[in-house]
Order: sequence, then structure tokens, then C-alpha cells
Amino acid sequence: MNEHVQERLKKEEREFEESIRRTARRQWLAMFVLGGAVAAALAYGYHMLSAQSSSIAAMTGLEQSVSSMNDRLSKAESGIKDWAAGVAGLRDRMTKLEGTVDSRVRRASLEADTAADKAARKVKAQMDRRALEMEGKLARLTARDEQDQTKLASLVQELQGVKRELAAQHARSGENGSAIAAMREDTRRYQETSGERMAAVRNEVESSSRELQDMKRELAVKRIDFEVTKNHPQELAPGISVSVTGTNVSYRRVKGYVWLMPDRKTIWLKDQQAMEPVVFYSKVDGKRRELVFTGVTSDGATGYVLVPVAGMSRITAGLVGVSGAE
Repeated sequence: MNEHVQERLKKEEREFEESIRRTARRQWLAMFVLGGAVAAALAYGYHMLSAQSSSIAAMTGLEQSVSSMNDRLSKAESGIKDWAAGVAGLRDRMTKLEGTVDSRVRRASLEADTAADKAARKVKAQMDRRALEMEGKLARLTARDEQDQTKLASLVQELQGVKRELAAQHARSGENGSAIAAMREDTRRYQETSGERMAAVRNEVESSSRELQDMKRELAVKRIDFEVTKNHPQELAPGISVSVTGTNVSYRRVKGYVWLMPDRKTIWLKDQQAMEPVVFYSKVDGKRRELVFTGVTSDGATGYVLVPVAGMSRITAGLVGVSGAE
């Protein structure tokens, strides 16, 4: 908008300067002709004075003619001064007009930048909150894994201590075979129970690790970028289609709707602001999805959609089931 106004002002200024130059050329030509006429009149007067020095009446007429020409020259000079003053005033008005337009353009650009920054901060705050939640869950699972590892290490140390104690008792027992046999039996039973306990701990650690991996898969999301043409519905991801029916490039807003399957649900977009997420959930898995417009043009819009990786197969299976039912 600012470039268009500046181009228009430059074009008007060039036309105005060209008009000034044409007017100046005509006035200078008139002054030149008038000067020539004055010079011719003076030469003629001089000739008449030289030829007929006694003709006072002719001299008087010549003086009147010269005075009339001087008056015309004064009027022409006054007109030129008025014209110069008008040009200066017009340039002052054009300068004020350009300053006003630039001020309005800067204010509109500042408001647009402020709105975009506000939307970006809002999206960043939401993403930071989700990241904190995920970090908290991962920290809890990690703590559980560390506790299990600590418990396993403690059992290993305890077993090693028992082995050392048995070795010491074996050294002290000497010839007491029955005591040694009993101790060996106790050691065997303890080893069996220790193996079971260690297996249980390992199973618990493996279960925690699988739970951690499942949690990571559940929290994983996929970003799908898209470009939609106005009045041409487009499927962005399995079960998610969008249609843009109108755009406002100046305010970066979009009109249209989002169609969800197999929920058969429509989300209407009424002047949806760019960079402001559209949040919705699927009934199939209950997971969160986001659609964000990042760019708005006169022919359509661009953006991306965030979908959970674990839920895409379920949505696809649901769509196949709906198609088969129909």
C-alpha cells in the first residue's frame, strides 16, 4: 500500500513539474517576444529621434509605449512571482500529504505486526505449556526407571554380600560338613529366591521402559504443511479436510470450514486470524489436533496441521469402516 501511494505521488509530482516547465517556457517565450518588441520600439524611437529631432509628439507617444511595455513587464514579473509562490505552497501540501499517508501506513503496519506478535506469543505459550507437561511425565517415568535400577543394584550388592558371607563361613566351618551342607542349601534357596526377585525387578524395569516408549509414541505429533486454493476443498490428513471460501489479505483473515471424518462434524471459520490455532479433538481417539494458517493471499491460504502419529491409523481404520458401512 505504501509503495502504491509513493508511486502515485511521484507520478503526480512528475506531471506537475512537467506542467510547470511548459508554463515557464511559454512565459519566457512571451517575455522574449515582449523584450524584442521593446528593443524594436527603442530602436525605432532612436531612429525617429535621430531623423526627426523636432518631432516631440512622436517621442511622447514612444515614451507612453515604453511605459505601457514596462507595466506589462511588471505584471508578467508579478505573475511569475505568484506562480512561484503557488508552486511552493503546492509542494508543501504534497509534503504534508505524503507525511500523513506514511504515518497511516506505518501505524497500520505496526498494528499488523503487533497482532502477529501477539498470536505468535500465544502459540509459543501453548507449545511451552505442552512441552512442560511432557517433560513432567518423562521426568516421572525416568525417576521410576532410576528407582528400579537402584533397587536392582541393591539386590545385586546384597547377593554379593551373601556370597562373601557364605565364603567366610565356609572358611570358618572347617570339617563341619552338615553345617556346610545346610549353608549350601540355604544359599541355593536364597539364590533361587534372589533370581526370582531379580527377574521380577527386570520385568518391572522392562514394563516401565515399554510404558515410557508408549508414552513417547502417544505424545508424538506430525506436522503436515498445506496450501489451499479458494473454493477448492482439500484433504490435509486422514479425516481432516479444509475449504477456504474467502480471504482478507490486509487483516490476514480466512473464511471457510473444516470437515472432520468419521465424526461428520463441521468447524466453521469466521474471519480466522492467521497464526491463531484452531484446536479440535476426534471422537475416535480423543486426541488434540491443531490447524494454523501461516499465510493469506487473494487466491487462498497456506499453513500446517498437527496430528498425533498414534491416532492417524485409528482415523484411517475408522474411515474404512464408515466407507464399508455405507
